[in-house]
Amino acid sequence: MQNVWLRPITLEDADAVQRCASDAKLAATCNVPHPYPLNGGQQFAERSIRAREQKQRFPHAIVCNDQFVGVIGINLPDFSNLTAEVDYWLAVPFWGRGIMTQAVGLVVEIAFQELGFRHLFSSCWAENPASCRVLEKNGFRKIQSVLNDGHFGQKFLGQTIHRFRLSYEEWLNRAKAS
Repeated sequence: MQNVWLRPITLEDADAVQRCASDAKLAATCNVPHPYPLNGGQQFAERSIRAREQKQRFPHAIVCNDQFVGVIGINLPDFSNLTAEVDYWLAVPFWGRGIMTQAVGLVVEIAFQELGFRHLFSSCWAENPASCRVLEKNGFRKIQSVLNDGHFGQKFLGQTIHRFRLSYEEWLNRAKAS
């Protein structure tokens, strides 16, 4: 098992975000743009800090063995309905090591225990089965598959997107069973 932990995004993450997010292989699996903007890492870090302060979203750096390896966020928080979206990406050199499975587990705990959400949702492109497995390993259930009409961004327009859901009660029951 890897030593994985999460912390809020900081300005010091800008260079690592820029380096990791500039990889075309990563961009092919998620909504990270390619080519990545020249000052994209800095802009991302600045927007992330503001968004957290305003409780618009809660982006975290994924750290493995003291190295920045990706981003995971609690996005689209709806404090009225206690729902949010979980979105993430992992730098290509770290794929296939179980890091993202651990990171999703950690962010789910933050979303439920610290922020008080009761339902989490996530989406992944059907062509990215590894991302689907990460969600399933953390108790998320696939609730639908939809053809992207632009709601999930223009990048995967016309492609199948799988939607997943996890409730607080389901998460709690899994935690009690393990």
